[in-house]
Formats: sequence, structure tokens, C-alpha cells
Amino acid sequence: MKTSEAGKFFTGLFFGCLAFLLAAAPPPARAYEDVLTTEEMQGTLENTKLSEVLEQYLATIQMFDPERATRLGIHSADSYLTSRTPEREAKQLETLRNLRAKLLQINKGSMYPASRLDYEVLNHMLEVDIYELENLSRRNAILPSLPSSGPGRR
Repeated sequence: MKTSEAGKFFTGLFFGCLAFLLAAAPPPARAYEDVLTTEEMQGTLENTKLSEVLEQYLATIQMFDPERATRLGIHSADSYLTSRTPEREAKQLETLRNLRAKLLQINKGSMYPASRLDYEVLNHMLEVDIYELENLSRRNAILPSLPSSGPGRR
């Protein structure tokens, strides 16, 4: 065989094999379904609501408690200190209560298990933050007026 004939032969062989493989291959994989079920759509909507509440929660932490935001890994708050005035704590408490009320309106029944876990974690974090602002800030307001009794002090 001449070089040009050999090239044509191998080119034809290559395309023949390619055509055979494409014909023998299974049909392309289809999406799970062309149409989402109502439950899947509801779950997606609830996940979106959960993401919005989480973003608002992180923004609230960054705004009212930048020191904590830094500890959580939000490094745009690194150069700020937390203002601990009663007025600011009252605003933070109100904001956290509103966020928790918004979270509790989400129907977690239609969510995927991982999203339900995210929901529960966020709900617990909000619950703890609200508790601490309601109870511990009052305690901190009283304690500074008391003499400290640490090691070496009597």
C-alpha cells in the first residue's frame, strides 16, 4: 500500500469504529424528570428562604458583633470592634428575634435532610444568641459594680 492509501484506510477505519461506538452507545442520560414535582419545587423554595435567613444572620453578626464575625471567618470585619452599648444590644436582640420568626415560618418538612440539619443548626444558634442577649447582658450590667473575687483577691 502506498502512504496516501494507508492514510485513507486508517482514517476510514477510525471513522468506522467511531460510528460503531456511537451507534452502540446507550442513549444520552436524561434528566431525572422533565418537570419538577410540587414537593421538589416547594423544597427548593424553602431552601432558598433558608439561605436568605442564613445570609441575613451572618450580616447581622457582622454588623452588631464584628469580633464574633471574625471568629466565624468573616474577615471583612477584622478591623472593627464590637460596640457593647445597651441600645445596640437592644437593636441586635430585635433583629435576631425577627430573623428567628422568619426562620420558623419556613416549612422544613419538604427540605432535603442536609437542609433540615442546616435549619436546626441555625435555629439553635439564633435561640442561643437571643438567650445570651436577654439574660447575660443583664448579668454583665450588674456584675461590673461588684468587686471581683479572683485568685489572689480577697
